[in-house]
Amino acid sequence: MPRSFDYEVDPRTQCWLITSHETNANGYISVKRITGQHYAHRLAYSIAYGEIPKGKRVFHECGNKRCINPDHLYVK
Repeated sequence: MPRSFDYEVDPRTQCWLITSHETNANGYISVKRITGQHYAHRLAYSIAYGEIPKGKRVFHECGNKRCINPDHLYVK
């Protein structure tokens, strides 16, 4: 997982919840990288599984927008 994220694991849900960044107005976490601003869950997905196909979105199976656990993320 990205080294610049601090997160804690919720023992009940196994969500990896980011603690080092604040959520935006929509409840997502956005992080700045050399390539620009990125949603943390999309960045976590691409690190774990590779490039996200153009036009596709990354969703949380767990429903928690702060979660970056790759096992909880899927593309649709």
